[in-house]
Amino acid sequence: MTSNDTIENMTPEQDQAFWLQLGYDDDAAAHDHLARGFPVYFQTSETPAGVIEKLYPNGHREYVRFDLTGEHPAVDIPRPASVTW
Repeated sequence: MTSNDTIENMTPEQDQAFWLQLGYDDDAAAHDHLARGFPVYFQTSETPAGVIEKLYPNGHREYVRFDLTGEHPAVDIPRPASVTW
């Protein structure tokens, strides 16, 4: 794909490669964000429906919900004793 190409002009192979690259995530940005003292938000296959996990730099985790008024804590997630941060 050249710099003059657009998404509308991609071949099916280019489209597939684009979405694969876009979906690649090595968690580097999340680790950097945590290292700077900010929480990160994410979902996994284990996250209950209707909530998002919030991970703080100190390892504290909680489920949160969002609506038009903002973020609302749903429930703290206990950290297993075997997990150290």
